[in-house]
Amino acid sequence: VSSVCFSQDGTRALTGSNDSTAKIWNTKTGECLYTLDHNSGVQAVCFSQDGTRALTGSSDSTAKIWNTKTGKCLRILRHKYCTVEAVCFSQDGTRALTGSHDYTVKIWNIKTGEYLRIFRRKYCVVQAMCFSQDSTRALIGGAFDNTAKIWNLNWYKDLTCEQIQLLLLHYNKQPINSEHLNTITATLPENLQEIIKHQSSGLKKYLIAGAAITGIAGLYLLWNYLQK
Repeated sequence: VSSVCFSQDGTRALTGSNDSTAKIWNTKTGECLYTLDHNSGVQAVCFSQDGTRALTGSSDSTAKIWNTKTGKCLRILRHKYCTVEAVCFSQDGTRALTGSHDYTVKIWNIKTGEYLRIFRRKYCVVQAMCFSQDSTRALIGGAFDNTAKIWNLNWYKDLTCEQIQLLLLHYNKQPINSEHLNTITATLPENLQEIIKHQSSGLKKYLIAGAAITGIAGLYLLWNYLQK
């Protein structure tokens, strides 16, 4: 048994095992209510705050969202060919975090199964994670660099129009006045370029389209994506 979790009301327990299953248990009787199947060992498990959903991460390169009242799989969240080592629900149950051996952390929309953002820990397997109470930050623990890092998940909401214009210019490889660039980048989040580099193809598409459109229309297009 590699991972365990209680539901918030304490009536159920969730366990993950190397036998390729997770199980939901009645804590009062010890009865197994549902068996949740993966194709390889289950490394991480988590209940949603309201107990209606379960999240499991596996060595089969997927995380799965389950209906805890029926035992049915609702969504499959995929990483590329790597073990999903850590999982977590946001407090409001609208998003999930998954961490993998491919050094990435992904933020997912629970309702649609779409991944909204991707962050990367450089050469460091992600083994543990947790949302803050207000779901605006994540605490990410890595296996090889002896650190845990707090990430602001809503960094983009603090960007000014001028900073967004810089991103559009940067992504469209347009020339930028060096003095102007230094002024803007001085206030950008320290790892912004790294974040942008490893963002989803969706954001890259919006950045390129926004740079092509430029002006207010381009800024609006990018901002609309970032507010997802």
